[in-house]
Amino acid sequence: MKKYIVIMFGFIIVGFGCALTIKANVGMGAWDAMGKSIANIMNIEIGTAGILCNCICVFGQLCILRKDFTLRHLLQVPFCMLLGLIVNFATDIVFTFETSSLLGGIVLYLIANTICALGVSMVMLVNKVTMALEGLCMVVSRIFPIEFHKLRQLVDVLSILIVFLLTFICHIPLSVGLGTIIGMIIFGPTLGVFMKILHPIFLHYDLIDKVVERQFETT
Repeated sequence: MKKYIVIMFGFIIVGFGCALTIKANVGMGAWDAMGKSIANIMNIEIGTAGILCNCICVFGQLCILRKDFTLRHLLQVPFCMLLGLIVNFATDIVFTFETSSLLGGIVLYLIANTICALGVSMVMLVNKVTMALEGLCMVVSRIFPIEFHKLRQLVDVLSILIVFLLTFICHIPLSVGLGTIIGMIIFGPTLGVFMKILHPIFLHYDLIDKVVERQFETT
């Protein structure tokens, strides 16, 4: 039970981090930017659009895995809903300010990116529930001859292309920007730093997944 509590806190942290990237107003991560574009088109909140996109990812896993689809995969749905609700709550109620300067936006985005990396590292170390998009990419990479990290990067590229296409066709605000580039450069390394910092703490409290622990032993 304590592992799922940690995962819940991880998702909550990611939700607040995502909300701050929105308030930074310098562009968002590729996947989140696509969600923002969908939200603008459908006139819904970005967290709600995120829930929709993530549930589609879970459905994709169900279609591919079929009888191998387990409760662990299904648990992505409530956690994705929690993430979307937190993003809506934080964007509308907690972070009511607006960022007008570019420098202030970049600083805020760096803080938000760090917060997101912290939350994701917690979820990855426990490894009981994955983020829906990453879960779909892992399933696809097991079937087709493409490595996970390359597939995940491809999804980011496709997401950015979709954002530009939707912006052009539907005449909505462009949701990618400088922050999108910054995020693609620094998120991975920041995530790695947090995983190394949290690893001994999670190991001490018996929170770390055995598969993840073996990966640390081989590095």
